[in-house]
This record gives sequence, C-alpha cells and structure tokens, in this order.
Amino acid sequence: MSDLVIETSGPVTTFIRTRSAARNAMNPEGALALHEALVAFDADENASVGVLWGAGGAFCAGFDLKHAALAPGGTPFGGDLDIPDGPATVEAGDRRHCRTGGRRGHGDRALV
Repeated sequence: MSDLVIETSGPVTTFIRTRSAARNAMNPEGALALHEALVAFDADENASVGVLWGAGGAFCAGFDLKHAALAPGGTPFGGDLDIPDGPATVEAGDRRHCRTGGRRGHGDRALV
C-alpha cells in the first residue's frame, strides 16, 4: 500500500503523505512514490500547481531512521533518487510556524 494519495482538481494536484502514525516520516516506498508522482506532475501539461500535504498534522518528520538501520550497505533508499529540476516554483510553508519559498527552474508551475 502506498503512503501517498494523489488528488487532482483542474490544474491543482495535491500529494498527501498518509503515514500519520509515523508523523509521515519518509520511508523508501514513500520516497519512490513521491518521486514518481513529482516526475509525472512535471510532465503533465495541464498541471500548474502541486500541493504537498501531510495527513494527521505533520507534513514529514524527516527520514524514518528504522529503515536506515535495516538497510544493507548503508543505502536506505537503494541509491540516490534523481530529483528532476523541473520548471516549477517551489514554496514551502507551515501556517503555524513559518513561511519560506524558493524558485526551482523557471516557468509557470508552482509546487507549494
């Protein structure tokens, strides 16, 4: 079962992490699912806004260290993930604590 739910409404795609019992800590399966979803989002001409969201009150507590401890050869994700440098504006924010933002590449897409 994937730790990622993807919802689409017109040009807006929402990526929802669903490991709330682990405060949405990233595991290898979740990292791969998110990576594949972001690559597909970047290739979709109709998608212009992507929203990253975590169920249960936390977006992501970081890397799940239980998986790192069990990984053979010290590669918990099975190697490096190739993160595309797509034409998206990247903004991250937590309305309770802070707001930050940055631009990735160029173009008219936003990843919030």
